Amino acid sequence: WANMNLAQRRSEARRLIAELAPAAPIRVRVAMPQGPGYRLIFAYLRRDWRLIGVEADRVAPDAPAELRMIDSVAPAMLASWYLRHFACDTGRVCDPAADQALEAARVAPSQAERQARLAEAAAILSGATPFITLASPVRWSLVAPRLTGFRPNLFSRHPAGTLIAEDF
Repeated sequence: WANMNLAQRRSEARRLIAELAPAAPIRVRVAMPQGPGYRLIFAYLRRDWRLIGVEADRVAPDAPAELRMIDSVAPAMLASWYLRHFACDTGRVCDPAADQALEAARVAPSQAERQARLAEAAAILSGATPFITLASPVRWSLVAPRLTGFRPNLFSRHPAGTLIAEDF
């Protein structure tokens, strides 16, 4: 794909999908929350997938689906938080070998060993492609000028007690 332009990628995708389902278009259910932002994202997905021969149906977040929109903020800068989303006890898309690597990382005797096992789990899951990035993460805030204690942070956490800085 890296050496193809968008038109070439679409053409190749249409060809591959036509080989998979020559008689009827492939249908994909996408579980998404309600809201205007999610409607807009889905409209773009449906349009783009239709161009390559895939029909998309939006379903409720808890309904059976082939794809599920996950829109959450990581509580910490931990690879394990992301990787645990694809553990066999939490989802259908998983790899037992990745689970074993995650467990080895959890009980690793050193930070270096933990990082090595997390990297192993990430490499295994990368081959399965359980996660498709739809957009770059967006972090924004609307803050009143009187909230002088507000500071942007990686985790989008803003404890109420720190929003107004007080000089004592």
